[in-house]
Amino acid sequence: MATTLRRAMVWLQHPWLIVGVALCLRVAWMVAYAPWDAPNERLISRAPNPDTGSYQEVALVLLRYWNKPGQAIVEMPEAIDSIIIRAPGYPLVMAVLYALLGVNPVWVVIVQVCASVLNCALVIAALRRISTPLGAAVGGWLFALNPTLIDYTQLILTETLFVLGMTLVLYAFAQFRAQPNPAVWRAGVGSGVALALTTLIRPSPLWLIPVLGVLGVFARPLSAQARGIWLAGYLAGVLALFVPWAAYNRVHYGSWRLTLAGELYLLDMTGLVVTQMQQPIHQARAMLEAEAFARMRNDGLDPDRQIFERGRYYRAVALDYIQQHPNEFAYYWLRGMLFFWRSAGGPNTGNEWMMSSRAVRLWFQGYYFAYLVALITGLWLTIRTRRQRWWAILFVLTAIYFTLSAGCSGNARFRLQTFVFSLPVIAIGLDSARQKRESGQV
Repeated sequence: MATTLRRAMVWLQHPWLIVGVALCLRVAWMVAYAPWDAPNERLISRAPNPDTGSYQEVALVLLRYWNKPGQAIVEMPEAIDSIIIRAPGYPLVMAVLYALLGVNPVWVVIVQVCASVLNCALVIAALRRISTPLGAAVGGWLFALNPTLIDYTQLILTETLFVLGMTLVLYAFAQFRAQPNPAVWRAGVGSGVALALTTLIRPSPLWLIPVLGVLGVFARPLSAQARGIWLAGYLAGVLALFVPWAAYNRVHYGSWRLTLAGELYLLDMTGLVVTQMQQPIHQARAMLEAEAFARMRNDGLDPDRQIFERGRYYRAVALDYIQQHPNEFAYYWLRGMLFFWRSAGGPNTGNEWMMSSRAVRLWFQGYYFAYLVALITGLWLTIRTRRQRWWAILFVLTAIYFTLSAGCSGNARFRLQTFVFSLPVIAIGLDSARQKRESGQV
């Protein structure tokens, strides 16, 4: 019996089994959802999340106006909001697929399913550099079985590729900490490129970049000179991708700004507070955006031409309302932060049975409960392990950052931004518990 159990444990830790299950679940979900049935309607025009339309707009701008995108704001004025808030990475992937295979969003879904399976393998590879095969397997299973991750492979949203980008950051950090004598400059460049690539997919980590840069300097014991070399490489890696992005905006839109995602999101959240969450977000935004445009015109600017100048007016209008309603703003922001961690989420896609199935709902809820238990336990044990405490600090800082930035909406899907950095905490915590148990038995 004991031999059979040991063999089963070894079998369950095999990376190919974990990745195979990840593949089967994602393909099965895709077959159940059947995105190829009326794809433009189901995946774009009537998609479960309205953000999908903005990614499609930017993809079409890149496809049709890649060398003259300024013309797009004249011929496609409805795409302006999308252009200023969507980072180019995800729409560029869509545009390339459309150019090669035709304008059909099903290709994006297929690529996302493949990317998520690759991501599962990369998670295991990263965790094996910092934990035991058992810890890496647990992290791999948590990734493979995460129903929210599986669900979002079917949507034209950045979640799948963003999580893959964050996993590349995790892999870069894990490799840097695990190598006996790392090439410090190369490690810094790799970390910077991985994080910049992730930001090109979704701009939400933009202000996390300096935080992770400072944290990365202390990822392992190094001389002051080596820390400086790592940081220089990190900055070089970030700038290698950010400079072309900024230059593109400067040439075609007259601004060095990368994105206005933060300013427009702040305006959205302020609109939700002003309307006390009683109106859809686009209606809540409309009133405040009209005020920002009026201020721009009073200053001699055209909101439909100097599109990146909108940012400072969005911010000014939002801050004025926040100063007028500080208590309401604090209440709804804290409420959103609570919902960010409270909700287990649920299916957005799938067939009619999956959308209404109690078993699927229990999968979401049971998985999230088990994940939270593992995370809290792992975090406690990792913090108490001095040699691995850096991973706990990394997770806590990123969790605080994304919880605060989620704002009033408290959408459970934003929690995926924290997911990858929680897996080392769980894996290391498990290893720590096993070591303590085994040492106690000796």
